[in-house]
Amino acid sequence: MKTQARYPNAKQFRKELESGASPSHLYLFLGEEEGEKDKVIQLVTDSLLRGLEDRRGVVASFHAEDPGEIARAAEFAMSPSLFSSSRVCILRDAEKTPGGKASTDLLRDIVENIAGGTTLIITTGENRPPAIISGDLLEHFRVVQFWRLFEQDIHNYVAHSVKKMGMAIDDEAVDRLLDLTGRDIKKIDEALDMIRFSGETDTVTAGVVKDFVHDVKRVTIFEYLDHFFSGNPGAIEELKKLLNAGTPDLLVLSMIMREAESMERYLHLTSGGAPRDEALKGAGVNPRAADHFLRRLARYDAAALRRLFGEIARADRALKGAGRSKQLLTHPLFELTGYAVGRLPGPSG
Repeated sequence: MKTQARYPNAKQFRKELESGASPSHLYLFLGEEEGEKDKVIQLVTDSLLRGLEDRRGVVASFHAEDPGEIARAAEFAMSPSLFSSSRVCILRDAEKTPGGKASTDLLRDIVENIAGGTTLIITTGENRPPAIISGDLLEHFRVVQFWRLFEQDIHNYVAHSVKKMGMAIDDEAVDRLLDLTGRDIKKIDEALDMIRFSGETDTVTAGVVKDFVHDVKRVTIFEYLDHFFSGNPGAIEELKKLLNAGTPDLLVLSMIMREAESMERYLHLTSGGAPRDEALKGAGVNPRAADHFLRRLARYDAAALRRLFGEIARADRALKGAGRSKQLLTHPLFELTGYAVGRLPGPSG
């Protein structure tokens, strides 16, 4: 029986980064702990792009299950940068890559012809390298293992995170939170952010978790918001799942409004000369989510945001009005989402 190779774990790799170890330009992140992966990706990105305030066009993320996304990742990784000496290309979920020689050959082409100054980070949810990265190709990568945390580690993580947010949480609430998030660190962070941003409580109870989090093991409001503001049509299907799971429509609308207001504040601050980090802080953007926030913001200027606010107000009136249709296709949030992703014209007003 072939023994599975042992790779450095996330904790060991973090120590290497913090000690100033020489970075690689090809990384492969293995394992189920997606939240920890995202944090380490952020650390790698920050170390490579230190001092760069505007990262639009410099950091790009792609999903391997879509052949078109792989081709766009290849184009990005192999094209020289016109704006920065360093760039980061992230290709997620490599285990979902359509199989066959074509995918392996394309990845080999990327590895052999990656542009100078570009770092490629590939992730997989499995604990072993994906089929498209094997043999001599695997030898090019710095491989890091992201193991699932033990139960007590996750409990301690939640307690520590909540304390840092200036709140308190009881054991029953922790258990409920872990059940609803599937013990995924990324989804736990998103759920706690949702509760904190609501501003309605300083003590997190099981009831609060039930009211704000719902079952996010399959789809989260934050995933929906990311696609909503990025113009990804997948937001429509995610909205359907959220509503079918019982997520309150006014909660979804309030999260859209909150994100749009953050964008408006950021644009206002930067137009007044505020530097990037100061504007992000003033807009209430979590540092971990800064790159995602700026990527979404790239679709909007002040005029586009004003039009979006008009559509949000229209949806709000419809949701609070009497006698509205219960059909999904005529649901105000469906119409608003269609407008945002460019599927529906959505008249302003």
